[in-house]
Parts: sequence; structure tokens; C-alpha cells
Amino acid sequence: MTQKEFDKLLERYSHSACTAEEIDRLEICFLRLTDREECKEIPIENQGKEIPMHGEEAELLARVYAHIRNKMNSDNAKPTKVYNIHKRWISWAAVIFLLMAFSFWIWKFNGIGNGQENQEQMVQQDVPAAQTKALLSFSKTGSKELQDKKEGWIAFEDQAIQIRYTANGVVYIPKKLPHYQDRQTAGPSKKSSIHRISTSNAQQYRVELSDGSIAYLNAGSSIRFPSLFEEQERKVQVSGEVFFEVASSPSRASKPQGKKVPFIVETEHQKVEVLGTSFNIRAYAGEMETTSLASGKLLVRSKQTAGQAILHPGETAYLSEQLHIRSGKTDEAIAWRHGDFQFQDHSLGHILKEIERWYDVKASCPAELENLRFSGIISRKQPLSAIIDMLNSTGQFQINLSERRLLVRK
Repeated sequence: MTQKEFDKLLERYSHSACTAEEIDRLEICFLRLTDREECKEIPIENQGKEIPMHGEEAELLARVYAHIRNKMNSDNAKPTKVYNIHKRWISWAAVIFLLMAFSFWIWKFNGIGNGQENQEQMVQQDVPAAQTKALLSFSKTGSKELQDKKEGWIAFEDQAIQIRYTANGVVYIPKKLPHYQDRQTAGPSKKSSIHRISTSNAQQYRVELSDGSIAYLNAGSSIRFPSLFEEQERKVQVSGEVFFEVASSPSRASKPQGKKVPFIVETEHQKVEVLGTSFNIRAYAGEMETTSLASGKLLVRSKQTAGQAILHPGETAYLSEQLHIRSGKTDEAIAWRHGDFQFQDHSLGHILKEIERWYDVKASCPAELENLRFSGIISRKQPLSAIIDMLNSTGQFQINLSERRLLVRK
């Protein structure tokens, strides 16, 4: 969110003109303000220190606080079945500010446990967050593990490209180009090979493709692609969850009338065509496939029904038996790219599946608890114990960790 957008939302709020979705955006931005690089654009300075407020600003915050207190009192009088889960690792001064501004999203955590002995046992068997790792498979020459904080070139035989480690993952660079930024001025493609990059549970990875497009792989995901794209099209196949930042294909002298090269993403059940955009596609086995658009424009096609739809920013396509389009919730769909779990009225069963993939654990939950609903934001950078603490703080159940197994009990 830019400073201009933030100021505009605050102005709308001051005139009671914010929609529910706009209020959600403000809440999310405040929750991220201390540990998100992109939120440094908002007018909050000297993070971690007290923030002086005077005049109209203080009056507005007092009004917000009064509104939230009324909402909290109303919620206490009429219990809801959707529980909030929140824990933010931020400075105390920032916590005070957040509690005053948006306290109905913050949980004060006082600890859950059965004494010091259980607390120490939890620390001993804790599970760290996912690592930056993946497996690169070549069509003929085998495979290679990809890890974080590597530098240099990956040794393998390919007529078309080279692969280089960077601080952010791997980059595919066409050969005979002094700078990979010049890759799209190359002449006719050399023969390329098919590559596949996959992440297991508790892994994530970033790859920059030969055209400059970037793919971010969530845990338990994969992308299959040619090492160097053809001039006619750029096509990849994915499974799991992948966020794309697609490079617009520039005009080429060899192509008539400056025709652009489409970028096509295929899953088991759908086909998505773009010409320069950023979007999230989720296609885990056994789950409904979804495509959420952050910017640009998408054409989504169902392989089964031949149904199709054009997505605009802020819309999500849901593919089950039919293709359905809904507005909103794109922030939730791409929150993982910003390092968060974000849930809006999700079942405990769904949340546990996300935890299983990210931490590579197994969860056992009684059927009568799986449909409990929760909303909230939790950082994915924290160890598993922090997530367990947040869920336990709702008071609806007790989760224990034993040998990489989560046991949920009433």
C-alpha cells in the first residue's frame, strides 16, 4: 500500500466512508507495519518508538478507538463462532499503538501450558519455519539440490542457457548474452531442454525464468518449464501453489507487427493466459483450484468444461465443477508471498493442512473440531510453537507437538 493510498483510506475512514474491505486493508497494513519492507511507505516513522499524535490525528484515533470499543462490547454481548488468532512479534510501543487503533484484531497472549516442564519440552522439540530449498530436475542429466545463500553457476550441459545462483534463488540466463537483462534481444532460440523445480513440505523457492518472469514456489509445489522459451509462446506447468510476476514480452523485429508472446500457465484442471501481470495460482491435489489476480489481466480457462473468464485485479477464479469469479480476498491469497498466514473465516481443518505443508508435520484432529472457524494473521517466519500458542490461546482446544505430530484435543 502506497502512502497516497494509505492517506486516502484514513481520509475515507474519518468521514465514515470506508467499506468493510477497505477497513480490512487498513488493519492488515497496521499489523505488518513493523516487519514489512513495503509498509515503510506508510506515514509511520521511527518504528519501535512512541508515535506522537496531536490535533486532528489524535481526534481521529480516539474516534477509531471508541468505535472499536463499542464493537468489542457488542461482540462480547453476542458471541460469534469465528475466532480471531493473532500474535505479532513487534516492539511494545508499536503494540500499544496497534491496540489503540485496531485492538479487535490483536490478541494479548499470556501463555498456555502446564508449567515450566512442559514449556521446556516444547522448546526442545520445536519445528522451525520452512527453508529456502528445492530440487532441480533436468530432462536427461539427473537432478541437483538448490539451497539458500549459494553463489556462482550451476554446472550442467545445455545448448541454450546457463543457470546462476543469486541471493534470491536461481536465474536462467540465455548463453552468449553479456547481461541477462538483454536476454529478450537474442536471436532465434537454440535447442532448450525441459526443467522441473519442486519444493517438498517445509521448503520454498524463487526462480527467474529465461524471459525475466519470476515464479515463487510455496511448500509442496512444482513448476515445469523449458530452459529457454520459444518465440511463439511461453508455457509452464505447475502444481501446488505458485505466485508469478510475469514479464511483458517486448516486440521483436522478427515477428510481424510487433506481436507479443503469451505466457501460459497450466495446471491439472485449468489454463491461464497472461501478457504481463502478477497473480497467484493454487492447485494442490484434492483441493479446489484457485487463481487470484494482483495486477494486470488474466484469461482463465477450464480444461474440463471449456468455460472461461477474464480476471481483473482483486478477483479470484474458483474452479470446481464450474468456473466461478469472486471479488475480494486476493490479499489473503497472496499473503504467503509476504511471509504471513492469513485466514478469513477458515476451518481448523484447512489451517492444519497449511501448517502440515509449511512445517512438514502431520496433524491429527477430531472430526467435531475440524469445522471450527478462525480469522487472523500469523507470521510464517515463526517456529511451529508460536503457531501452536496462537491456536491454543483461543481456548477452544489444546494442541500438543510430539515427534513432528500435532495432536488436537478438546
